[in-house]
Amino acid sequence: MDWVQTPFLGAASRVWAMGLTFADHVRETGEKADAPVVFAKTCRPSLGGGHLHLPSQDALAQALFAVSPARQQRLAARRSSWPVLLDYEVELGMVLLDDWQIGQSMPRIGYVLVNDLTARSIQIAGLGVDDPAPYWSAAKGFVGFLPMSSRMGCPSEAEADAWPDTNLSTRVNGQLRQHSPLRNMLYTPLQVLAHAADHAPGHSLMRHDVVLTGTPAGIALQVPRWKRRLANCLPYEMAVHSAWRSQAACDRFLQAGDLVEVSADGFGALSSSIQGPV
Repeated sequence: MDWVQTPFLGAASRVWAMGLTFADHVRETGEKADAPVVFAKTCRPSLGGGHLHLPSQDALAQALFAVSPARQQRLAARRSSWPVLLDYEVELGMVLLDDWQIGQSMPRIGYVLVNDLTARSIQIAGLGVDDPAPYWSAAKGFVGFLPMSSRMGCPSEAEADAWPDTNLSTRVNGQLRQHSPLRNMLYTPLQVLAHAADHAPGHSLMRHDVVLTGTPAGIALQVPRWKRRLANCLPYEMAVHSAWRSQAACDRFLQAGDLVEVSADGFGALSSSIQGPV
């Protein structure tokens, strides 16, 4: 694999994120997954690690309001302070080095290490909707929520449709939380690109688009499937606030003062120091 600097990823670059691409991660979240969830990650990549601020209460409310004003107002009427539930996700991202459409052969790509951070409170606010992707996108779109490595590994043409032989890991304050071989992915690189392109305008990916490939088990969010079934039987506000309260009791979510490090063999590591809201 050849190593080069990650190209400048400006406003024209799009980030497509995959959810539920590892079987063990599907099980820990209680989700059903016949195919990956695909959504846009709206924040810009930030090369390297550094400081990362928790979203403020205003930022959380504005993010949910942009998706559903009615739901934001219903939740705010019942509770004025919401948890952030900041979660980590170690992933590799594929950077497109050519334009690409479904049906074409594997394009030239580069791999980057990323931490796909999420405010789970906003994701949970999408309980019961037919299309959760806008809530996932809002939960993952806050400023600083996409630390990315500043160098990129470019596989040879022969290696292009095979995952790199690497292990993905996350440590929080030195404690190992995630560790899995990338080969445990449910889909091939070409299949992941096809799923992303299927949700892109014109079923096309553009040069310098980034496709995040999904994370293995070990995240902070843990939801038994029976809890998801129970939530479907409750009124909306009660279901969301109950889920917030249950998840907030978990000490695995990131807090101010924590240090989160994601790594992959051969790809180095990214460290982010969690700070309070600005």
